[in-house]
Amino acid sequence: MLDDELPGLRFLKLVVEQLPEIEIVKVYDNPVKFLADKDRLQFDLCIMDIEMPKINGLELARQLGGKMVIFVTAYSEYAADAFDLNVVDYVRKPISKERLELAIDKARTRFTSGDPVRVAFNTDQGKYMLDPSRITHIVNSTIDSRDKDVYMRDGNTICIKNVTFARLEEVLPAEDFCRINKKEIIAFRIVKSFTHDIIISTLKIDASAVTFQLSNIYRARFLARINR
Repeated sequence: MLDDELPGLRFLKLVVEQLPEIEIVKVYDNPVKFLADKDRLQFDLCIMDIEMPKINGLELARQLGGKMVIFVTAYSEYAADAFDLNVVDYVRKPISKERLELAIDKARTRFTSGDPVRVAFNTDQGKYMLDPSRITHIVNSTIDSRDKDVYMRDGNTICIKNVTFARLEEVLPAEDFCRINKKEIIAFRIVKSFTHDIIISTLKIDASAVTFQLSNIYRARFLARINR
């Protein structure tokens, strides 16, 4: 959860701590710090303010890769933009415990109603149930091209043994993933911008954006899906 105003942040934490089904991963009062840490955190829902210094909640939500968001704010003028981002709820300050619990119930319903397809693969960690919602991209293994390295939102990497990209395309949701060249599949949620042959992602290494090559063979399919 994130709020640059400490009294509001303390109240959010107090309410959420009373809900046994919700686990607080981390609490922030600095949006820049949260942005720097987000790819190393494993969470499903972020509760945050909108009006904050240096970067606002709307921009942060766009960079969360499709994770659920509840906005808690004193301002009404951002509501339309917020719901364009498919946020779970938009709660006006001053908030009540009952209103915040209602918003969290909506998040719980959205989370449990989803039925992500989990597929078992042989990996370097044994048999692994792969959850597509946690994948950012998949590339050929540098050790053996028959294997594929799967990069996860929490920063972990799993090596799937002896699998083809064709097989991965069969099991991954077509609306969420696209092959972009002979060696890579990416999740649309990490696409920040793109040119004719380069995709700039929301992922970062040493503060620099990770980029991917968009090849001629796969460009038309990528454009058709990204513009749907």
